[in-house]
Amino acid sequence: MYNKQRNWELRDEDLLFEQMRMYNILSSNFEPMYTAMTKSYDFTCAELQWDKDVRQKLRDERRPANSYNLIRTILNVIFSVANENKRKGTAKPRTGGDIQLAKTITQVLDYFLYQAKFSRQQKRVMMDAVVAKYGVYGLNWDYKNDPEGTLEIFSCDPREFMFEPNFADPLWSNASYLMRKYSLTLEEILNQFALNDEEMQNEILAEAKQFFAQDTGKTDKWVSKKLKALFSAVYETATGFSSSDNQFKNFLQWWNPSTGKFDILEFHEQRTERRLLVPSNDGKNLVDITDPYIGVLKTNKKDFDGIRFNDNEAVDLVKQNYPLINEPRIDLQNRRFLTATVPSFRLKLNEQAYPFDSKYYITFHSTVMIYTPIR
Repeated sequence: MYNKQRNWELRDEDLLFEQMRMYNILSSNFEPMYTAMTKSYDFTCAELQWDKDVRQKLRDERRPANSYNLIRTILNVIFSVANENKRKGTAKPRTGGDIQLAKTITQVLDYFLYQAKFSRQQKRVMMDAVVAKYGVYGLNWDYKNDPEGTLEIFSCDPREFMFEPNFADPLWSNASYLMRKYSLTLEEILNQFALNDEEMQNEILAEAKQFFAQDTGKTDKWVSKKLKALFSAVYETATGFSSSDNQFKNFLQWWNPSTGKFDILEFHEQRTERRLLVPSNDGKNLVDITDPYIGVLKTNKKDFDGIRFNDNEAVDLVKQNYPLINEPRIDLQNRRFLTATVPSFRLKLNEQAYPFDSKYYITFHSTVMIYTPIR
């Protein structure tokens, strides 16, 4: 599910440097936990169960440092027992008229879990939770095999996440923020963030060219022939490009030349906003017309300060389009927001509120990913 209309600027130096600053602060706080996680993963592998100093001492004394790994075997047995005795998810009808709908939902859920190979990902997530304290699911909307898109489940590396520490909230549902740093290739960045945004494509390609132009060997290794052609075509016409040698050197730390991948910073947060709500015609729920209201203002080339809803003509036009007959009211709502940046390119790839209510933090660009940790 990628953006049909982008409503944020690609260049935002203040926000970019604020995200980088916050990452540096958080990473230093979470480094001890990451180190402990990595040590736990290493200990799960037989050849890494010995500490380096102990293993070297044994070798110096010409004594064997044999390892007999029973940990993974025990974990596999535990998961196999859990997998054999797992319960099947079943949708329950709320009313008598929902029986057929509940049956359909159950069938769709069974089909999805089977096609997504849920058991395989569940094993990895459970292993992560046992070994490294946290296991994280991801839910993807993938377009590789079907132009309409298909859902897939995958496991995330728990060492990619930084969050507000709260031992009473193991699922991060009440955390005021969540930050994730992960790496993508240039083609993955284009496919996940810029599928229908020509301006964003041009900016990404223009910035990426500067990295690969520093070493032609890296270009041959990490850039496809198609992207090389796009480099040549886009570089002459790209707008907003402001790289210089000194600035470029400062952003090398966010690019891994050994893999050709660029770091992505995702920052999720909860914000309190003023929203324009109108009771539905039957009075059973509230309809949020804030975004359509802002859209009407932009069409009329008017600004919205985020506080006042004082354009009665815009309100009336939105009510007619729905249509709604009741009078609107202003209320405060707590919404989750996502901001995604590529420090190497100095670009903001995403900044928007979640398009739906969720108890958990979710990231969405060309895909929809739901981060649900387990402990």
